[in-house]
Amino acid sequence: MSPRKFGRLTIPIVYMAARLLVFVISPLSSSSAARPMISNPRALLTGILLGLTAFAQAFVLRNLTLSLDPRQMLDQHPFVPEGSNDLRGPCPGMNLLANHNYISHNGIANVDNSLTACLQAFNGGLDLCILVVSFGFAYAASPVDFPLLTYSIGGPPPRSGGPLGGITGTFTSRACHAVGLSGTHNQFESDSSATRCDLDECGDNHTVDLRAFKALLDLVESGDPTQTVDIIIQQHVNQRRHSIANNPYYFHGPVQMILSGATTLVTAPFFADYSEEHPDGYFTIDTLCSLFGVQRYPNGTPVLMPGGPRFPAGWRPRSTPVNLISDVVANLIKMWTAYPETIQIGGNLGTINSFFGLDISDFTNGVYTAASLIEGDNAACFVYQVSQQLMPAAVKNVEDTVYALLESTFDSAGGLFPSLVCPELAGVKTEMLEKYPGYTRSMN
Repeated sequence: MSPRKFGRLTIPIVYMAARLLVFVISPLSSSSAARPMISNPRALLTGILLGLTAFAQAFVLRNLTLSLDPRQMLDQHPFVPEGSNDLRGPCPGMNLLANHNYISHNGIANVDNSLTACLQAFNGGLDLCILVVSFGFAYAASPVDFPLLTYSIGGPPPRSGGPLGGITGTFTSRACHAVGLSGTHNQFESDSSATRCDLDECGDNHTVDLRAFKALLDLVESGDPTQTVDIIIQQHVNQRRHSIANNPYYFHGPVQMILSGATTLVTAPFFADYSEEHPDGYFTIDTLCSLFGVQRYPNGTPVLMPGGPRFPAGWRPRSTPVNLISDVVANLIKMWTAYPETIQIGGNLGTINSFFGLDISDFTNGVYTAASLIEGDNAACFVYQVSQQLMPAAVKNVEDTVYALLESTFDSAGGLFPSLVCPELAGVKTEMLEKYPGYTRSMN
C-alpha cells in the first residue's frame, strides 16, 4: 500500500473546525430563517484569533506523511485496559483507539492524532476522517482550548481552560466549558444509536446498551453475516422505532439524520472481519463482542467486558480506504431508499409515539425534498449546507475571514467536498425545529 500524503487537503480540518467552533462559541441568534447579521466585535476578534491559530496548526500538519500500512499498525498498539479515571464515551471507535493508545489513553484526544488514528487503525478515507473528527472536536471541545486542538472523547475533562482563558468573557457560559463527546447530545451524539441507549430514555448515552447490542448480535446470527451493511441498516431502523416508542424527546433533525445514520452505517466497514474469501467483509460474534467490549455467557446473555473494548488478535481493517462518498453516503442512500422513514426529519412532541414529521421542502424553502435527497450529490450537499446554515449569521464575518486567510495560502481551503454539484441553499427555517422538545433541550 502506497503512503498517503497530506498536502492542501490538510487545511479543511482546521478550517472546518474553526467555523464549527464559531457556532459553538457564539450566542444563539434569532430563529428566523433569514438570520440577520448581529454586530459583535468581540466574537469577531475571537474568531479571527481562532482562525489564525488554525492557520498555524495547518503548517504543522500539512507535511505529515502516513507511510505505514494500516493493516500492520495494530501490532504497534497493544491493548491496555482502561482505568477508572480514563474518559470513555459514546463513540465505540474512539474508545478502541484510546485503549490501544492511538490517542491518549486518558481519553483527552487532540485533532491531529485523532485524524491519524482514524486513517491508520480503521483505514478510513481522508474525507470521512476529516468530517468526523472536525464535527466531534467542534462540538465537544472548549473554545479556550482551541490552540491545543484537544477534546474529551467522554464526559467533561477534569479541568478546562487553555491558553486563551483570558478572553473567556467573549463566550457564552455553555461554551466556556468543554462538554466532551458525551455532552453533545443531539448535536454530535444522537438518538437511536446502534449500540447506545437514548440519553432521555436511560440517562446514559455512552455505555453499551446490552439490549441493543444483543439485538445486533441476533441480526448477525439470524441473517447472512456477509451482508454487513444490510444488518446495520436493519439495526438502525429497529433502534429508531424503539426510540419513538420509548423516548418522549426523541429527535431526528437535519444534521442528526446524517450524523446518526452515518456513524451507525460506518460500523459495517469499520468493525467487520476481512479475508481473501470475503474482501468486502463479514461479521463474527466474537469480533463484534471484542470491539464493543462485551462478552457473552454460554446462554447468550451479554455482559460488559472488564478492561473495555479491544481489537481482537489478528484483526485487520479493510484493505481499501473507507470513503465518505463511495461508502457512507452510498449506504445512506441505500437505507433511505429501502426505508423511507429514516429520511424523515422530526421527533416526538414530549410523549412516546408522538412522532411528527418535518417537511424538508418547507424547511429548505423548496430547494430539497425527501425524494431529491437520494439523487446525485444532494445527500452530501444537504448535510454540508445545512451545517453551515445552522450557524448563527452573527459570525459570518469570522467565517469569511478564516476562509479567505486559508484560501489565500492553499488553493483548496474549504475543499472538503471538491467534486460536489450542489443546488443553492439560501437559508433554512430553523424556527420549524422549535416545536420539538428534543431539539430545544439540546440547545440549553
